[in-house]
Amino acid sequence: MVKNFDIIIKELNKNNFKNDINLEQFYDELNKELDEKYSILTNTDTDTSSINSLNELEEICSDIANILFEEYNVLTNKELNHIIKYYNLKKQKNKQDTIWKIIDYETNMNNINITEKRRELWKYINEIKKDKYLSKFITI
Repeated sequence: MVKNFDIIIKELNKNNFKNDINLEQFYDELNKELDEKYSILTNTDTDTSSINSLNELEEICSDIANILFEEYNVLTNKELNHIIKYYNLKKQKNKQDTIWKIIDYETNMNNINITEKRRELWKYINEIKKDKYLSKFITI
């Protein structure tokens, strides 16, 4: 059986990372793919016969984890630690461990509501950071 997959490769320059105008598109692509994969797992209206085997389910979960890793890997340790603190998780020693701790937490079905809430609130924070006046009040 031939399986199709997409690979997104983005080269990011750390010097102008925060000002990269393609960054928003990068996140949009990651979030769109993540939402598609995530909806398969969480939508109770979805016909479960669309997931033909345990291998397909494992592939979907692996895809979600890889997408999340790419999303979090571009964040600074400080930004990752804010997420860790938000979830009240134990701080990790290095960046990769921190990322996997967050991914483990967010992919746990018991944490869907808090994960969605955090993502929504972070979007608001990013919007406020873009505002010339309000950005002065955001320290994250």
